[in-house]
Amino acid sequence: MNLTQLYVTPTCSGNGCPAVYDTDRDTLAVQGWLMPGNAGIDLPGGEGVVEVPRDVEDYIGQRWAQRRGLI
Repeated sequence: MNLTQLYVTPTCSGNGCPAVYDTDRDTLAVQGWLMPGNAGIDLPGGEGVVEVPRDVEDYIGQRWAQRRGLI
């Protein structure tokens, strides 16, 4: 899988910062902090839950709207 970094949170310094990546499989990959106990969500094998700062969510929303011509 090939990843292209779209966004990294500016509030972070160093490596391991929350980020959003575009994949060559027409999906997004989100890097964030693992939620303890999967945040109480019953997940099937191979899935997990990550937490990201609000600025990552804001970026995703803006890019989604731009790509669809909504803004």
